[in-house]
Amino acid sequence: MSTVLGTDLILVERSNALYKETKTNWDTAVAGGGGGGGSGSTYGIVIKTFWCMNTVGYNASGRHRYHSGGTMYTSRTDASGCYNKSSSASSAAASQRPNTKVKVDGTWYTLPTGTSIGGSSSVGPMNMYYKRSVVSWCFTSAEMDSATGATSGSITGVSFQSYSAPSSAYNFFPNFGISLKIQSVAATTTNYSSQTFTHNNYTNSNFSYSTTTDAWNDFSFNTAVAWS
Repeated sequence: MSTVLGTDLILVERSNALYKETKTNWDTAVAGGGGGGGSGSTYGIVIKTFWCMNTVGYNASGRHRYHSGGTMYTSRTDASGCYNKSSSASSAAASQRPNTKVKVDGTWYTLPTGTSIGGSSSVGPMNMYYKRSVVSWCFTSAEMDSATGATSGSITGVSFQSYSAPSSAYNFFPNFGISLKIQSVAATTTNYSSQTFTHNNYTNSNFSYSTTTDAWNDFSFNTAVAWS
């Protein structure tokens, strides 16, 4: 094998469960380390999705699976133009954080998920009832640690679970984008959408969601985000 790197992954067994950990985390952890040991990560993450006006008009279509904890923040309008990574989300949808996976150091991990389904005219990351939207939600450092079994890593993608995609021509999201930032997340009910998001981590000029029921829709990042 080539020279050992701090980003190399090792498997750590604790209580008959295996956890993946970077060598750096293992070497610097306290109280035994491994599996997100020691003091844990400092930052959680905030996700923002956004897109431009869809000219086909109103349609109650596109629903997401969501977790009952935390809050999803949104803004949507039928006015012309686009939302982008600098747009803020002003309306609160309590207990409707979309089911989310995060890709850390090349492996997908599932963050807290639920079985609830968004309404067909309710805002969400795959709903085209209104013509343009911005949607934001967050996860704490503890949720990241628990899901990944680590306390740091390189985030290179996210995935969202749709219950059903928008129908026909409404399944069309002009200049769809995702931006992710690390943030000291105090509570998943806090609105962090007005924070500075540095990168358009994912962009697609004409994005369409999978039409398979309960599909996970994966997004690979153009720019990785360092989480710790």
